[in-house]
Amino acid sequence: MIERAKGREQPKPAPDAALFDDPVQFASDMLKTLGPQAVQVATTRAGYFLSTGDFRRAIAWVRVRRILRGWLDTTPRASGLH
Repeated sequence: MIERAKGREQPKPAPDAALFDDPVQFASDMLKTLGPQAVQVATTRAGYFLSTGDFRRAIAWVRVRRILRGWLDTTPRASGLH
């Protein structure tokens, strides 16, 4: 009976599962934790996964980086432009 229960364990989610599920929330959590350094971390991780050939993760990290840069960019814009 115990042997069977052990076989039915749920697989643990990947540590970066939220990166794919909700990149905006992931970026928000990174920004709260790391502050402005979050952009540098996202850039480094995107480069790492690109160099290893894991393009899915690299693209996800680039998305997070773009979200962070959008939030941290203080460049004045003309009205109507984003």
